[in-house]
Amino acid sequence: LFQIIDIKQVEIEVQMAEEDLPMISVGQAVLFTTPSYRDIEFTGKIERISWTADPETGRFPLYVIATNPGLKLRAGMSAKVYLLKKK
Repeated sequence: LFQIIDIKQVEIEVQMAEEDLPMISVGQAVLFTTPSYRDIEFTGKIERISWTADPETGRFPLYVIATNPGLKLRAGMSAKVYLLKKK
């Protein structure tokens, strides 16, 4: 058995505090960096925002979709995500 995955696009899960929810929306652009590639700013967009908080953390998961230029990003990597202001 094996699984075929498309790594040209990646999904990033971000945990947001309740008080930050009014500042975000689906389609909003984000920048992010990873410890492995500190000097590269990757870009993505918020694809969806969970309607329910994580019962353990009280934070709301949101999901960012990003392209994976050069296939540098791998599953399980951590990222520091910066939300760009809504226009």
